[in-house]
Amino acid sequence: MGNAKIEVKSSTWGVFRRLYKRFPPLMRKQLWVLLLLMVLKAVFETGTMGVVAFFAAAISNPETVLESPYVITAADWTGMESLLTIKGLIIFLSILVPSMVIVKNVFKSLVTFSTARYFARMEAFLAEYVLKGFLTLPYHWHLMQNSAALVYAIEMRKNIGRDFIHRILKLLSDALMVLIMFLTLLVLQPYVSLFVIILFGGSGYLIYYSIKRVLSRSAKQCKELELKINHEATKAIHGIKDVKINGREISFLSNVKDNAGVLSRHFGLYKFLELSPNVILESVGFIMLTASICFMLFYFDESTLKVSGTIALLAVAAWKCLPAIERIIASISVTKYSLPFVLEVIGFMEEIEAHELEQIEEAGEETESPFQRDLVFEDVWFRYQVDQEYLFKEVNLTIRKGETLGIIGNSGAGKSTLVDLIIALLYPQKGRVLIDGVPLGRENLRQWRKRVGYVAQTPYIFDGTLAENIAFGVAGPEMDRAWIEKCCHMASMDDFIHRLSHGIDTHIGERGIRLSGGQQQRVAIARALYHMPEVMIFDEATSSLDTNSERKIKNTIYSLKGERTLIIIAHRLTTVEDCDRVVWLADGKIKKVGRPGEIIAEFTGSAGVC
Repeated sequence: MGNAKIEVKSSTWGVFRRLYKRFPPLMRKQLWVLLLLMVLKAVFETGTMGVVAFFAAAISNPETVLESPYVITAADWTGMESLLTIKGLIIFLSILVPSMVIVKNVFKSLVTFSTARYFARMEAFLAEYVLKGFLTLPYHWHLMQNSAALVYAIEMRKNIGRDFIHRILKLLSDALMVLIMFLTLLVLQPYVSLFVIILFGGSGYLIYYSIKRVLSRSAKQCKELELKINHEATKAIHGIKDVKINGREISFLSNVKDNAGVLSRHFGLYKFLELSPNVILESVGFIMLTASICFMLFYFDESTLKVSGTIALLAVAAWKCLPAIERIIASISVTKYSLPFVLEVIGFMEEIEAHELEQIEEAGEETESPFQRDLVFEDVWFRYQVDQEYLFKEVNLTIRKGETLGIIGNSGAGKSTLVDLIIALLYPQKGRVLIDGVPLGRENLRQWRKRVGYVAQTPYIFDGTLAENIAFGVAGPEMDRAWIEKCCHMASMDDFIHRLSHGIDTHIGERGIRLSGGQQQRVAIARALYHMPEVMIFDEATSSLDTNSERKIKNTIYSLKGERTLIIIAHRLTTVEDCDRVVWLADGKIKKVGRPGEIIAEFTGSAGVC
């Protein structure tokens, strides 16, 4: 995974700040606007609660309410003398209460809509940020990663948006609403309110203190188990052929089942802890109401009318406060649970930012080809990691434009690595690769790669149509169907393409499951030809083909001779016998370069086997 550094302890606020600084300026401003809207919603909720409580008090004890300084001030300010009569006050409140509820609900709906939109945009931004980062990281970084972990990191954007940042905003808005309610209660009923605040606040704190460590531990274990399940499932699906041949179905199922069983226990504990505040605080709420009644009747010797008004106020407050406090604790629980997932993504973000990224260019006007004379390896040294031995040492090689070059050598000699250096997927630690005397680097590698066509030994075929696989990365009406068919013909696909149910529009299945190995290889060749490259690289491109198909592909390859620069890695020596020159790799060096007949004879005579 390469993310051990994320295991350091981080506070929720600290993690939020690490995310926040990566948001674009507009998204930062929108976040604070959204928080302001949520606060206003909390104020509306509180104001509506106060009016409902006042309405209840007016009905139960109208004479006392009419003497309230709030009613007298409202009547003077509005000039409505009818507010000083029981009938007028109740009619006014009967209109005011439903009006405020309607306005509050409309505003609440708008805030909900804005919130959903914002977090959908945030998830899209995070997906683009992480995916773009992965795509711009150097090729050698990807060689060290688990592909399942990378895909899962992109999926975890939902944990960041909905379960982390959204919950933090809800926590702040709910906390503010509870604070306003408690302050209102303190003004109206200071002693009883103080008792309520201590009871609720103490209960909430004890609940949070009791479960926070268990939540953090469960969240971390759930993340690790989710990743293990994801890895096992990915391995089983990608390696389904080996799984079935070796009869390993039960083994993979057992691994997933065991991890899923442990995950279910931890997740069940998390959901139990998330629900427990609701149960506890509901019980505390009823204790509060009954204790308040007894406290006011027997300790303060209040009248039943005043007690009923206060109880109505407390009941309405509890109606709003209890769910809010439950949401606060639930938000804390969810953010604690989400923290390991969020840290996993932040770890990748920091790793992306720590690397020098490759430039992603938008499609535009083609620039002039920099390859006019030759490509030169000048004293090139290369190794994958700093603690490894050099795979190449002092490699010097010149590839002339328009020539056909074969590369041979025993397994592990570095043939494919040499090709990756030619394509600039890998970079030498020492020495230089020059194109017409200009060093090949990050400034010009995108231009260079556009002019290189590559056919891998094991091509990547995705679950799409034959045409989509050949035009790889070009979609819909932008595909040149006539050229696709021409590429199919050049790749010797005529013998099977007419048998496909919908021709080039036939779905060929994930990893080309509906095609033979040789047919998949020819799809890859057609894909390389589609983009009309100046340099064509064939990395064991004929290794999966039968003799007849190999002959056809070889004819196709050599029909390009002189028109394009061809680089051919050979498994079968017959493939390179018509090259202009052949390079023999051995022990991290170029052992010999020469005419095919001479090099092949010497290579065969030394008992070398490709």
